[in-house]
Amino acid sequence: MSLIKYVNSSGFPLQLALANLVKNTDGWSVLYEEHNWIHDEDNGFIDIVIEDTSKTWLMNIECKRVKDTKWIFLRDKSKVHRRRYTKVWVSSKKANEDSFIFFGWLDIVMEPNIPQSSYCVVPGQDAKARPMLERIAAIVVKSTEALAKQETETLSNRYSDLRIYQNVIITTAELYLCDTDVEKINITAGEIDESSEFTMVPYLRFRKQVGAEVTISNPANDINELEKITTNKESTVFIVNSAHLGEFLEECEMPEDLRDFIL
Repeated sequence: MSLIKYVNSSGFPLQLALANLVKNTDGWSVLYEEHNWIHDEDNGFIDIVIEDTSKTWLMNIECKRVKDTKWIFLRDKSKVHRRRYTKVWVSSKKANEDSFIFFGWLDIVMEPNIPQSSYCVVPGQDAKARPMLERIAAIVVKSTEALAKQETETLSNRYSDLRIYQNVIITTAELYLCDTDVEKINITAGEIDESSEFTMVPYLRFRKQVGAEVTISNPANDINELEKITTNKESTVFIVNSAHLGEFLEECEMPEDLRDFIL
């Protein structure tokens, strides 16, 4: 194998190229690369952290280079809706004070308004192992929590009294939505039928319980409270095809009334 092939077999060229793209994108800058994080007994490196010009909004980016692979996201055709609700980590302090108004995961409404799925099929994946995307998403969520806690010790209010952290996985895999009629799934074979529709997309939301840190103050007394606890345990990770990162950054937009969500 040539030296070029050795390098190209790693994920580092993709990581460097994506960081370079961000550096040449208006409104964003690269804050950290290969950033070490520690969370309880776990640790690792965040590939890229980018920050907007207001020093308020960050994206924790995990780069995933795969070869000739498709990621297929399954949805119930009867419940096909685009989504704007997103779970982000929010660290909000009172002006010129050290106390937090809010410090944790929060559901907010943000752009882009794109499809959402909780099921990902990766061809060739070991059926007995934990699904690959869930594994990566769990690491991204945990590293975001670690980064947010680390920055409480390294950043002052003068830098920013509001920090919003967004989970992102950027991959070279082609991304497909599979919209299927669940009424037509063969319950004996566990297979979808030919009426299922496949659509290639540039990016989407992946929402699932992957191990986010959640504080539950009171046990559920009824179904509504139980649903709220379930929702609180969910995480949102944006899945972006690498060729569409620039487009994704242009479409992402935080609400102007974000502080209303916090208060």
